[in-house]
Amino acid sequence: MPIPPRVAPSPPVVWVLDDSPVETQAICRALEPYCRVTGFLDGASLLESLTQGRVPEVLVLDWHLPGMSGLEVCRFVRSNPATEHVPVLLLTGNTRAEDVVEGLSAGANDYVFKPFRPVEFAARVQALAQWERSRRKTLEDERARRRQLEGTLTEVQAAEERAWRSELRFRLAARATRDAVWEWDPRTGLTDWTSGLHEVFGYAPGIIRDEHRWWEERLHPDDRARVVASLQATLEGPEHEWQATYRFQRGDGSWAYVADRCHIIRDAQDKATQVVGAMQDVTEHQEIEAARARLLELERGAREESDRQRAMLATLFEQVPVLLGVLSVPDQRCVVANARLRQRFGQRQLVGRTLREALPELEGQNILELLDTVFATGEPFSARELPVRIAQEPGPHPPEGYFDFMYQPMRDASGRLAAVILFAVEVTDSVLARRKESELAQQMKARADFERQLIGIVSHDLRNPLGAITLAVSMMLQRGPLDERQERQAQRIRSSADRATRMIRDLLDFTRARQGTGLPVYPQPMDLHEAVRAVLDEVHAGWPDRHLETERTGNGEGTWDPDRLAQLIGNLVGNALQYSPPGTPVRVTSRGDDDGVVLEVHNLGPAIPLERQPRIFEPLERATVRPEDQGRRSIGLGLYIVRSIVLAHGGTVEARSQEETGTTFTVRLPRQAPTAPPMHELRATSAWDGA
Repeated sequence: MPIPPRVAPSPPVVWVLDDSPVETQAICRALEPYCRVTGFLDGASLLESLTQGRVPEVLVLDWHLPGMSGLEVCRFVRSNPATEHVPVLLLTGNTRAEDVVEGLSAGANDYVFKPFRPVEFAARVQALAQWERSRRKTLEDERARRRQLEGTLTEVQAAEERAWRSELRFRLAARATRDAVWEWDPRTGLTDWTSGLHEVFGYAPGIIRDEHRWWEERLHPDDRARVVASLQATLEGPEHEWQATYRFQRGDGSWAYVADRCHIIRDAQDKATQVVGAMQDVTEHQEIEAARARLLELERGAREESDRQRAMLATLFEQVPVLLGVLSVPDQRCVVANARLRQRFGQRQLVGRTLREALPELEGQNILELLDTVFATGEPFSARELPVRIAQEPGPHPPEGYFDFMYQPMRDASGRLAAVILFAVEVTDSVLARRKESELAQQMKARADFERQLIGIVSHDLRNPLGAITLAVSMMLQRGPLDERQERQAQRIRSSADRATRMIRDLLDFTRARQGTGLPVYPQPMDLHEAVRAVLDEVHAGWPDRHLETERTGNGEGTWDPDRLAQLIGNLVGNALQYSPPGTPVRVTSRGDDDGVVLEVHNLGPAIPLERQPRIFEPLERATVRPEDQGRRSIGLGLYIVRSIVLAHGGTVEARSQEETGTTFTVRLPRQAPTAPPMHELRATSAWDGA
């Protein structure tokens, strides 16, 4: 009898529920070499097909779907007696332990996390399909056996129980290859472990005990009470499924995160008689999820920092006090223009237009031609104080401005020209100010030349006649005898000549100070106290009716210019006498201390007005203007000369004036004045003074 040819088994039928065409295509590509795949875009269509009697061997359900989710479809399938045993594989991106628990509670047989590996995914689907075919074959065999043994009800029930137990064990054993399957009899406390406990968690067979307590002892102390109580509560209730996530100790003492789930078999009184479960090591998933959470947090922080930096850069770009713009490649259109650039061009529309379109007045000024060159060569261009005529509003004859100017190419990561940055700082005001300053400097030079010529005339043409007048008056007074009126007139002539001589001297000193080098001084050892005494003797001869008080303390010795110090003292005392009432004293104090010497001149005249105090040491300024001073009025250079002499000696001078206490001028000098100039300068200056 010929042997019939062996017929190859048909590929298993797999239904896929996923609303994403891209995901569905990837699933089909992974399964089509081994299975007949039918795709559904929504749960309603799949359930309608199930009601028509067609039952696939495996259902692949995406968890997250619009409308009815994959989890809801799974619960519906399990609630239907016709489909309650169809293997369901959930496809999801949820990797939390709570999600695993929820999916298995809904009746899923297996999980595949997105993104999946096609080979592993196909192997899991094939394993479920093989299990389903075995289950169906077992049921068919059992049905056939039942038909043969219809007369023996007890044997049929026993066969169904064996078929169910075999089906359950096979379904759990067909789970992921790295599951540890266990069977526990809660009535005796005995537990039977598969080889997965050794392979997954590293326990040697001799260490594993068949007591349920052995499993409890290896739960993490922080998880033990929760897990044991949860399992016990489920056993005492009516449920048939239990699951939990906890930490379980490996054989080497380390801790693994475990997703544990089991099925509870109950007797007619609903008491648990057998518990079959599987432990899956999800440590890697936990670590990946934790790392993913950390990366997401880092990404969020980096994004926030990037946004902050971008906002700061945009604010800086907008508010920086220069003209900034960015021109695109290759059309030279302005893509960015900051506020200063827009304002400078009268708020004309710049963004989206070329400079030729937006600023036609630039034609012919070489600005646009230079820009063309930068775009063509990629080389930067810069210029200082570049003259450019720019109009606030379009029109003829725009005014000229000056800019420190730059075209700066900007390149991308590959080195290609990406844009050109326009950078400009307007320096029109500084250029015009420098020009004005140059013109003023020429004017001041001409004025200084004129002053020198004028002083030369004064010193040569006036000092000699005044010297002759002074000499003649002195001879008249010496020869005598003169009557009272004649002597009074002679004294008046000599006093006027002396005053004119002092005015000429002040003018000469003023001119020297204005040349920018200060007054020349020729220091030599001297005593400040003696200089004060000598000057006061001379001043008293000219003011015989005024009372001069003196006070001297400390060491008054130092190195100063005697003539200049006598001039300083005379100017301060004369100023005090001129601006104080006739019946009041003028007090002159000189003292020495560790830092140098101090000279103070005090009078009880009216206070210097506050508005005049900051200017009293300036040339041609006076503390007060009184009609009664017209006869003794100077040219207003006395205090200016005082300050110049003090500065030439490296000292300071200040004035304090109040209505109640009067006015005090205070001079502070170091004991050692600056180094004296060479002797040829001394001789030249002395010759000039005596000219």
